[in-house]
Amino acid sequence: MSTETNNDHDIVKVLELSTCHVSLETSQAMNADTIDWPMDNVDYGWLVYCRFADAEDLKRLPKDLAAAIRMGHERGCKFLKFDCDASIIDGLTEYLW
Repeated sequence: MSTETNNDHDIVKVLELSTCHVSLETSQAMNADTIDWPMDNVDYGWLVYCRFADAEDLKRLPKDLAAAIRMGHERGCKFLKFDCDASIIDGLTEYLW
């Protein structure tokens, strides 16, 4: 699991990835908070929850965001942190905007 307990504190895994892994349209929807998924705007990007999601949950999301969430979940992460200065991740589409 992605959570480790140490001295009554939870430590969770976060996958940091470039904002280029979402399209301009998805980024605008994320900024406008119009995507029904737990996420927050943070400096230069977004923090997105990688809850366990079945195929039906992911179908209602933009495909680029769903692919990133799926990858984070498969790697045992609880959150994704999209950051404009973060690394580009192999296996995810890059969008130029």
